[in-house]
Amino acid sequence: MTLYRGEDGFFYDGTRRYKDFIETINKITFYEKNAVIYDAILNNSFLDYYFAFKSLGFEYTDDLTIKSRDKSFSYIVSIGGDTLSFLVKIEKGNWLKIYNANLMFDNLQGRDFLQAVNALKQLGGKGGTLASYSLSIFKGMTKNYEFIFCQDKYSDFVRSSYRGGFNYINPRYQDKEIGEMWIYDVNSLYPYIFAFYPMPYGYGKHGDGTPTEDIREKARKKEIIYFIRFLCSFSIKEGHIPFVCPSVAGKYSKNKICETTAGENVIMTMTNTEFSFFQEQYNVYNLVILDYVYYMAKIGVGRPYVEKFYKLKENAEGAEREAYKGMLNYLTGNFAKKTDRKNLKYNEKKKSWEIIERQIKEKVAVQVGCAITSYARVRTVWHAQLNYENWVYSDTDSIHLLKPATGIIKDEKKIGCYKLDKVDGGYYHKLKWYGSRIGDKPKLTLAGVPTDICESIEEEYTGDTLESIFERLEGVR
Repeated sequence: MTLYRGEDGFFYDGTRRYKDFIETINKITFYEKNAVIYDAILNNSFLDYYFAFKSLGFEYTDDLTIKSRDKSFSYIVSIGGDTLSFLVKIEKGNWLKIYNANLMFDNLQGRDFLQAVNALKQLGGKGGTLASYSLSIFKGMTKNYEFIFCQDKYSDFVRSSYRGGFNYINPRYQDKEIGEMWIYDVNSLYPYIFAFYPMPYGYGKHGDGTPTEDIREKARKKEIIYFIRFLCSFSIKEGHIPFVCPSVAGKYSKNKICETTAGENVIMTMTNTEFSFFQEQYNVYNLVILDYVYYMAKIGVGRPYVEKFYKLKENAEGAEREAYKGMLNYLTGNFAKKTDRKNLKYNEKKKSWEIIERQIKEKVAVQVGCAITSYARVRTVWHAQLNYENWVYSDTDSIHLLKPATGIIKDEKKIGCYKLDKVDGGYYHKLKWYGSRIGDKPKLTLAGVPTDICESIEEEYTGDTLESIFERLEGVR
């Protein structure tokens, strides 16, 4: 089944438009309202997938009825930067029901998928997604897990510091054709941070005003991590890379990097590491420390797990390698997931989609997730800053440069180090919409565009400028 985007911006399969479904699903996210449907499972293998999950004890949230294998399909649906997935059953071209997806590999099909599932089965974990499965394995390897990764009464305070990876284009190079480039990607950034950086553990303690000298000294020694809430206005220092995203309804977006507040005071929450780096990158005015929450810190709580699965990944191939890679990448997401979820469910009587709100029962150690992403942002921006004159773009775990990097450790395989891709040209249109080429062969990153469409565009490339590709694409986004 091939999906394509029509001139009206919606997806089509043959002549059927998935407008109603997409419009409904867009209501449950605050992220970009572009639904992307991936053909995740081959039609002829649908029953194989279903029974593979059942054999591992995975359960769906609703009863799944399969009437005919040649009329049933399954899709992963991703909304902007959100992490919502659904399992959809289709019969005769009509949407029937939608379920929470207990799918784990959206890029593997047929025998490859079953091979990956079988590799996980040997580990003896539990869960219907890579996130839950990896967490069950991690719990079994971690003594005193419930204390170390506890959820306490300061979760909401700490969560206000949470943001994702650092994504930013240097304005000097946006929408410009660029010559040869050096693109560096970190090997397993988040797992590396989790294994080798100090992580908060136990229950937090709250304090008003500025943290005491004793707390600040212990933080410098990496014995403590604190989350600090403060009020200020700011402007980026000349020659420095901006990275903060103040959240003020109607003016500043939590997902948009800000260079200046133009004299207006805003309230933000950061880890002590990010707060220190913030003051290095920005001119800060009218600073008032409001309060803070601190935790004891320990280095290495995730190291046994990360080293185990990193080694398994490096020694495996194909689908088995993907399985172990997923066990690395999905674990840390457990520590930042929301405790309130929204799902879609089809009401048979009303013949319409309904949004169902629910609270997840599992406790979430959000302080760990916030610490991981904070360290990762600072690390990426710091390495970009070291190469400021040649820096073009960063996307969470990468830095894209005009010349070879300085101040970083390069190694193709070692965790936490950078691997290099040298390309002959690049073009950066907007965040997560960019391309590079080696010779006359392009490689595109187009968030919100199905993989098969990206591949067809790459195949049709005839040596025109990369800019010409994005000019054509802008009309179908």
